[in-house]
Amino acid sequence: MIIIFENILDVFFPRNLKCIYCNKDIDENNKYSLCDECKTKISFIDGNVCKYCGRFIKDGNICLECEKNRYYFQSGISILEYNDISKKLILALKYNKKTYIAYYFAKMIYDKMVLNELTDFDIITYVPSSKKKRRKRGYNPSEIIAKYVSKFSNIPYEKLLIKEKDTVELKSLNRMQRKLTVKDSFKIKDTDSNIRKCLIIDDVFTTGSTINECSRVLYEEYACDITIATVYVGDIDK
Repeated sequence: MIIIFENILDVFFPRNLKCIYCNKDIDENNKYSLCDECKTKISFIDGNVCKYCGRFIKDGNICLECEKNRYYFQSGISILEYNDISKKLILALKYNKKTYIAYYFAKMIYDKMVLNELTDFDIITYVPSSKKKRRKRGYNPSEIIAKYVSKFSNIPYEKLLIKEKDTVELKSLNRMQRKLTVKDSFKIKDTDSNIRKCLIIDDVFTTGSTINECSRVLYEEYACDITIATVYVGDIDK
């Protein structure tokens, strides 16, 4: 519904007129609707990265944080490093109803998928929120991003998971507490899909507990190859 509404708005209020961060007027060709100044301040992840979370690392292919975990997904990409701009953009999408930002996050993810030759998925899905949280917010940011990535890539989109438990906010919890909190909180949605390769979309990767639990449920049901894509990698301070 939100995407349909935004497609209608595109006719009357075209994209790329204002910077999505500072609201300055911009040229319509500015990539991701960011002004030149904000584009230099936002930190796109590039170079050598962790194969699981997508964090930049100097050496090797797995970061120290991901070495501590067992994942049910085979690989992952992330777009932005954690800084003031990326944090505020995510918060604006999640809590200030600025759903138009999801379009540009999805374009960033799709561009990186193409760059890394990650376009051969059977299906795209997302990390679901509980019914209570969705009613309160009115939408799921990860779902909107996933739908736009599907639109850009022409890869089918489907809701594969349901969140059964309304869990507490994870941001104040340590790694083990997060893992225990999300355990068994997701289940498979009834579907006839035959899945071999799946892309799961979420907004933020911190410890990876939530998206890994989603991956576990999908893997145990379909025994499929799973890749994850997130907008940014958060700081781990616990």
